[in-house]
Formats: sequence, C-alpha cells, structure tokens
Amino acid sequence: MKYDEFRDFKIERTCNKEYKHYKSYKKFLKKDFHCRCAYCNTWDFIIEPLGFAIDHYVPRKIFKNINKTFDNNYNNLMYVCPKCNREKSDKFKGNTDNLEIKNELFYNPVEKNYNEIFFRNEFGGIDSKDKKAREIMKELKLYRPLYNFAWLLEKLINTREKIKSKLEEPEISSEKKEKLEECLAKTNDYYIDMEKLFKKSYKMK
Repeated sequence: MKYDEFRDFKIERTCNKEYKHYKSYKKFLKKDFHCRCAYCNTWDFIIEPLGFAIDHYVPRKIFKNINKTFDNNYNNLMYVCPKCNREKSDKFKGNTDNLEIKNELFYNPVEKNYNEIFFRNEFGGIDSKDKKAREIMKELKLYRPLYNFAWLLEKLINTREKIKSKLEEPEISSEKKEKLEECLAKTNDYYIDMEKLFKKSYKMK
C-alpha cells in the first residue's frame, strides 16, 4: 500500500562546464540530486562520516575499451551512497556496439521520474508494483530495513523543523510553548535513537 512519495524533488543537471576528470563534477552532482542518493534517495549527511560516491550509470568496465570519453561524461554520472554504489557496481545490460547512456537493468534516475515507479509503503520501506522496478530493488537490495530508518529520520527532521518554526511564532502562549518544547525534546531523543539504529544497520553488510 502506498503511504508516501518516493522523493519530493526533480533531478536536474546544472553544470555547463566540461572537466577532464569525473570527480570534478561531484559538487554539481550533489546539487543536482539534492544531496541524496540517485537510487535509494538517502540523504548524504545522515551517513556521515561516510561519504557519497560517483556512480557511472554505464559502468567504466563496459566503456573503457570502447569510448573513454564516457569516464567523465557528466550525463553518465550519478550521486550515490556507498551501499548503492557497491551493489550496482559493474552491472549492465545493453548493446555496446553503439554505446549510449543506457543501461537496461536500471531506470535512469534523471530521465525517469522515480515517483512513477517507487513509493514508500506504510512501514516507510521502498516498494513498487512495477516489474522492472522490483528487479532494481533486488539488484540494489532496496528492500533492506535500513531504508525504512532513513525515511523515518527524514520525517523526524521535518517534524523537528516544524516544531522549531512554531516556537518562533510571535505571541505564542507560555502553555503552548511548554508543550512544544516538550514535544521537541521527545522528537530529538527519538531521532538520536533512530540515528544510532540506522548507522548500525548501514555499517552491516
């Protein structure tokens, strides 16, 4: 059952420069993907101190002897978390005779609206009714509970910001302020507990 959207933004390429090395695009990719993994939508800051990586949508192993320009082709680069980067690795299906930025095993996160194929179920897990999307879930192991934790952390962060905003309202009554502060404290405590569980899950294989 669909409970929530998979992501609430559109990925757009913003760099109009050309670099000699693909790693030079990382700051642009971070912006393009709104600081989130292209595949699982996890926020980069919640896995710190682990850093995000750059994925080649068409893997380097595939194009290295065919078209070396693909190595730093901006449109072939994705901003990804370490988990998805490792799981996707060199997985590829397609025609290499006329190499294009296509990989039949995966929907391109920039070209395909992932909200059309993925959603969050009532437990916060990543889910889909699309056959290919469900295969992607298997390939990248998007069914793991750690993505439920990532979704919950995001909800707690949003809730915390809403409470803070309410506390900043002018002429707030002392009674309402006290209740909001109590609610904020409980939300912070819950966030800390969930963050520990998430990071512990993320470090597991």
